[in-house]
Amino acid sequence: MGAGRPARAGFNFYTEQFLALVLGEAMALAFLVYPGRLQTRRERVPWWDWLLCAAALAAGGYAAVRYPDLSTEVSMRPRDFLPLAVALALLVLETTRRSTGMSLIWYTAVGVAYAS
Repeated sequence: MGAGRPARAGFNFYTEQFLALVLGEAMALAFLVYPGRLQTRRERVPWWDWLLCAAALAAGGYAAVRYPDLSTEVSMRPRDFLPLAVALALLVLETTRRSTGMSLIWYTAVGVAYAS
């Protein structure tokens, strides 16, 4: 029903912009829901999880807002966008570790080591 509303209002968005925003929001929620250690139970969210939540929202929001520029400039200046890529990769790995445990992180490490 409302899929064409942004285009009719004069805004054009890439699908990847929405996906980057959803990734940031999903990571932020994961930091607030899952504790740092799977066996621990917490009654309140520690400050470092709020900091990771803000970092996830900032990285996802930055990638979503700057996506048109990122998609064209990353091939010309890859080192300028390396900090964003590293931050997003580390946040995704930490979110994965919290939600599934270390086994998937080890599989990812083996895959990255094999690819390099």
